[in-house]
Amino acid sequence: MVSSSPVDEPADDGAPVAPPVEDGTADDGELQPDPARDGQPGDGEPSGDAPADRARTVPSREELDRIAVDVHIRRRPRYGVFVAMGMIVAGVAALVWTTRVPQETHANWGATVWVTTLGAVAFGALIGAGVAVFADWRSRRQR
Repeated sequence: MVSSSPVDEPADDGAPVAPPVEDGTADDGELQPDPARDGQPGDGEPSGDAPADRARTVPSREELDRIAVDVHIRRRPRYGVFVAMGMIVAGVAALVWTTRVPQETHANWGATVWVTTLGAVAFGALIGAGVAVFADWRSRRQR
C-alpha cells in the first residue's frame, strides 16, 4: 500500500506543504490549530460564533499614536544576588584572615575560625543588602 505524504502535495502557490509536527506546530514555527480541540472550552478562543481561522487586525499608525503612552523603564537590583555576594565575599575574606592566625595563639583555634567566619557571613549579608538598597535609591534618582 503506497500513501502520499503531505510534503509531496503542492500548495496553492506551487510550493510543497510541510507536514504538521505532533505538538501542533509547523516547521516554520507557526502554531497550527488542533482539529481535535476545535470548540472545546479552555482552548484560548472566545466562545460564540467567531471563526477559528479569523485573522488578527493590525492597528493603524494613527491609532497607535493616539493610544501611545510615554514610559520610563527602571531596572531594579536583585536583592538576593547582592545579599548572597556579600555573604560569599565576607565569608571567604574572614576564612582566609582567620586561618592565617597561628594555632598556638588560641586554645580552641577551630571554633575561633568558624565563629569568626559565620559572623562575617551575617555581616556580609547586611552589607550586601545595604548596597542593594543604595543601588535601588540611585536608580530612582537618575531620570
